Amino acid sequence: MVGQTIQKSKAASSQGKEGEMSLRSSSWAHETEQTGGRRCSSSPCQHNGVCEDSIRGYTCTCAEGYEGENCAFAKNECRHQAKEGCHHFCYPGSNSYRCSCADGYELGKDRKQCIALDQCACGRLQDSDNLISETRKKRDERFPWQVLLLNSEGKGFCGGVLLKSNFVLTTAECALLHSHFEIRVGGGR
Repeated sequence: MVGQTIQKSKAASSQGKEGEMSLRSSSWAHETEQTGGRRCSSSPCQHNGVCEDSIRGYTCTCAEGYEGENCAFAKNECRHQAKEGCHHFCYPGSNSYRCSCADGYELGKDRKQCIALDQCACGRLQDSDNLISETRKKRDERFPWQVLLLNSEGKGFCGGVLLKSNFVLTTAECALLHSHFEIRVGGGR
């Protein structure tokens, strides 16, 4: 076990708490509302993970190189998740992955998030005003097909294109960034 690490995580469905400890492989404990211990009969642990029944759920101990809930992810696998994965670009390695950023951005302290070097970095919406209204001010043109995705605070975070009255095309990353968002259509003055 020298030189190898393990992550032991406990995910509680009713409380949503997580804890970590180092050893050799990843373990996830799943607590359910049911009592009894035959949860491993469905073989929930993937990639040769070992399942152990407990009174309120089960625990997966992942084989080396795998981690996450039910041992679903390779440690070097790039994950497209706003909270866990790389903000811009991801490069898988032998035991982990490496993140990098587009021109005009630098990698943050967490080595995942990309931070704009200036207010006008490519692809960045200005904080003071959204791109649609700025474009209208400069050209006095209408762009009824453009939409702005707004977070719960009313701030724009991504753009999109209106294809039908009830259908907006945007990127998968934008759709996954927030659990709730609103759309502002760019037509009109």
